[in-house]
Amino acid sequence: MLQVRQKLAGLQQDIAGLSHAVRGEIEHPQMDTWEANTLTRLIDVIHHCNYRTLPPLRWPEGHELDDSDFAYCTVARRIERRMLYQLGLGNAYYDRLRHYAEVVAFRSSSPFMTETAFAHWLVEEKCNRPGKYGFWGFLYPICYGRTVEQSAAMRA
Repeated sequence: MLQVRQKLAGLQQDIAGLSHAVRGEIEHPQMDTWEANTLTRLIDVIHHCNYRTLPPLRWPEGHELDDSDFAYCTVARRIERRMLYQLGLGNAYYDRLRHYAEVVAFRSSSPFMTETAFAHWLVEEKCNRPGKYGFWGFLYPICYGRTVEQSAAMRA
């Protein structure tokens, strides 16, 4: 079952890459994973701040990753705008969380796994992609407790 899931995730990444290329938005091949990990971390932070009003993220032992993906998608759908406003985030982040289900399959086992690689790419592309830098870089202090520049500098 795990092998089928991994192959499906690989195919989904290929399709996403082709979709970006067709639209003329060629990105880094890891963009979907980076986005999924950062949004997963954002969901963790929001869930921690609002744990009484959101469903649990953890499932009983023995459940597969699919259940975890489902849990994160459920929580992402139930996040209200006011919860984002409490963190200083606006509508663009709310809208992105509405589409979390599109990238959840690409997330790593830990949202911290790609923190520095994504930060390094964002800092490198700051001039070429100021919108991406601004959007994702703004989340770094909230999600990782440091600026995007500090995370990029941690890269060995």
